[in-house]
Amino acid sequence: MHLSDVGRTQESSDEFIWKAGAVTDVLPYRAPGSDEARRAIPDIPLAELAAVVRDNPALLDEPDPARELARMLGVERLAAVSRARLDEAIARCRGSDALPSVTPTMPGAA
Repeated sequence: MHLSDVGRTQESSDEFIWKAGAVTDVLPYRAPGSDEARRAIPDIPLAELAAVVRDNPALLDEPDPARELARMLGVERLAAVSRARLDEAIARCRGSDALPSVTPTMPGAA
């Protein structure tokens, strides 16, 4: 009842709730303020993961783009479910000419 006016996306890991009108294909990655605030990969919307890939196009040339993306996000051990999610974000960027190129940046860099 209280969530009737919000946006929703059903993704491979879960359903994400958005402010009304805020659903988008790419959303700037929200870096954690501390190690305790770090989100698990399944808890990050594909729009944010895709933004990291878009902002770092050299990832697509790596032998293992998912592993490199995980390292950028601060993940040292990449579980199969997380790898699949990162591969999904990478595929989204590879398949979309609509995602504009920008200057590469590291997540959390100001």
